[in-house]
Amino acid sequence: MKQQHRMDKQSTLAVGYPIPTWSDFPQSAMVLRWVRQLIRGWRQSALDVPTAQLLGAAALIEHDYPRNIEALARLIAADLDVEFQSIDPEQASLPDVTNPFSGQLQGVLYLESGGWQEAEDGPGTPRSDTPAGRVRSFLEGNFESPAFIVITTCRDVEKVYPPLRRISGFSRVFELPCPSPEELGALFIASCDRTWLSDDVVGNPRRVGLLLGGSHEGYEGRVFARLFAQRIALLEGRRVTFKDLALLDSVGPIESCSTLPTMSGLDERVAWHEAGHAAVALLDSNCRHIPEYLTVTPRRNTLGFMTFSREHCERRLFAYTRSMMIHEIRVSLAGRAVEEMIYGNDEVSDLCVNDLERAAETLKSGVLKYGFQFASEQPDLPPLAASSASGEAIFPLVQSNPAWRGVLEREYEATIKIAQQNRSLIEAIQRRLLRDRVLFREDFATIWTMHVRKEKSLCQSAA
Repeated sequence: MKQQHRMDKQSTLAVGYPIPTWSDFPQSAMVLRWVRQLIRGWRQSALDVPTAQLLGAAALIEHDYPRNIEALARLIAADLDVEFQSIDPEQASLPDVTNPFSGQLQGVLYLESGGWQEAEDGPGTPRSDTPAGRVRSFLEGNFESPAFIVITTCRDVEKVYPPLRRISGFSRVFELPCPSPEELGALFIASCDRTWLSDDVVGNPRRVGLLLGGSHEGYEGRVFARLFAQRIALLEGRRVTFKDLALLDSVGPIESCSTLPTMSGLDERVAWHEAGHAAVALLDSNCRHIPEYLTVTPRRNTLGFMTFSREHCERRLFAYTRSMMIHEIRVSLAGRAVEEMIYGNDEVSDLCVNDLERAAETLKSGVLKYGFQFASEQPDLPPLAASSASGEAIFPLVQSNPAWRGVLEREYEATIKIAQQNRSLIEAIQRRLLRDRVLFREDFATIWTMHVRKEKSLCQSAA
């Protein structure tokens, strides 16, 4: 009977979604182990726990979709053979308690996304008519000992954590690590029928993970990706390629190649623009910064996209320097620089709007957040307008300040010079991008090697 009850609970996850299993959450095994150890220790020691202080309460933080956390909470409840209950902070309903004060683990409480951070009667005392107050009253009114494992999502943890710590005594916070590109790609490949996927896709899980990362890395995202692959295989009668996965990462699973708008000459311009970003990333770092991948497939708010290398992002996270800031500014400005080089200043397109804003934001953060100096003989940059902290666009503010604008102009001139001196490399990337639609770091390494050999051959011929 309990087994049937557990299956009924799980089957209500979401209409149209396969029931998840533990294999869908490879990073979550440690959570279940900790929960089991905690419950076993609590039952054996018979600790005297204050009212409503849940010894087993924990916040699970995962860089993923909230639905993923809910599915994980359901799995934990099913594995422990206890009830599962989801609480929506926007609703007044709370779980029905059949055996209050039982002293036994009653279930898993999943707190949905919503407005948890609300007014209080006093410090540490949530008002009774707020979600936090209702949950507190629910716990205090029904339980004298640990009864629920409380689970929430990363998107609301900063809002949920303070009031819930007062309510239920959170004992620890877990951060489930993001799956690596290899792990993410392997999960997707394993979820598909191998006949749907090309041999290149099956043999390169890391590339697959890179293309799915960000938009489709969670359980829900992988379900969408699988449906997308199934659609191509069964309806279009062909196997999924990297180009298809790049499209999925760019525009989502609803649209397909045949529904995307096409404009004569647009692909060529976008390819020049994106090739500029990639080429300057390579040239300005002497090939130490090789982009993860580059695509000219349209996405929701842009027609092309380049992803910085994982190594560059890791270095930026732990040891961000002035030279890295200047490098990022140049890479951001490179698309516009190449458009100007190819089409002329009067024909530069609005593809550059986001790039200019990104360059200005990088400069602002470097100076105001990290305190980088540009040169010892130069005075400090004057402050930007006060409104720059209100979420307005940064580039107009930088543009209106001569000292700040001068920094961007100097780096833009340096970027133009790099592009003009290395047009052959930009052309090589642009041609390859038009042909393949998506390039990976291995492709850039090959293009760079050929470029270096060609330059060396030209130098020898000139000598």
